[in-house]
Amino acid sequence: MSKVLALLIDHVEKHSLGWINGADAGYQCFADDPSKVRKPDVSFIRGERLSVADEPSGHCTIAPDLAVEVVSPNDEFSRVSTKVHEYLDAGVSLVWVVDPVGEEVLVYRQAGTRAFLTGKDYLDGEDVVPGFRCRIGDLFKPPVGIETE
Repeated sequence: MSKVLALLIDHVEKHSLGWINGADAGYQCFADDPSKVRKPDVSFIRGERLSVADEPSGHCTIAPDLAVEVVSPNDEFSRVSTKVHEYLDAGVSLVWVVDPVGEEVLVYRQAGTRAFLTGKDYLDGEDVVPGFRCRIGDLFKPPVGIETE
């Protein structure tokens, strides 16, 4: 989802927090299958965990701090759920599952807690992306100048 990526890029760059990528970044950091690669729609690694010299030329071998999966119409819940558990097992601190159809976000934390956010709720970067906060409803607003039916 380009809106989540754009908002995170703006915040992360403005505050020099770390390294953020779209779906082109692959992660090969899964202990159960070292050859497994996952490409979240959006990912973030805190700056103190990755120096410029460490930026991967291939797949990243450390887990991101944040992984965002955007549910597409052809995604099955079980497949998305499997990815969430793989990310958490690999050490990802925070996973956001964004559902554009339902206009909701499911938040999964490494600590095992979850949150279901809609409309007027706020998506918070917590201690993973400090200072990031966005109203859920704003994630799903059409771009300025685009009319909806």
